[in-house]
Amino acid sequence: MKIAIIDDSDTDRYIARRVLRSTYADTPVLEFESASAALEALRGDFEELGGGEGPLLLFLDINMPRMTGFELLDRIGPTSPSSPLRVVMMTSSSAREDRQTAAGYPCVKGYIEKPLTVQRLAELSTDLNL
Repeated sequence: MKIAIIDDSDTDRYIARRVLRSTYADTPVLEFESASAALEALRGDFEELGGGEGPLLLFLDINMPRMTGFELLDRIGPTSPSSPLRVVMMTSSSAREDRQTAAGYPCVKGYIEKPLTVQRLAELSTDLNL
């Protein structure tokens, strides 16, 4: 399994990293401060979905400069509901429209308002199917 945090906020990445490392101590946590940097670095993982080494778990912010989280998902392209890509939208947005848009992506398995906490991660574990 690979885990990546994609968020332009240093503080939110720090909090998420701490929570994820406390739960998945043996799994490296990659961090990207922009969607474009994540897309470039993880392109091979996106192209090999289905034939990789297990799930690719992304904690993805929606509102980022230059490329939003939704634009990143659009660039990754369509995935099936059984894809090993699992995305948790981790955002400060409580807008109903953002939740509805996120629900339209089969790879989106969760939507949480920041910050990520151990309790919220535990609640997501079933939906993430890890």
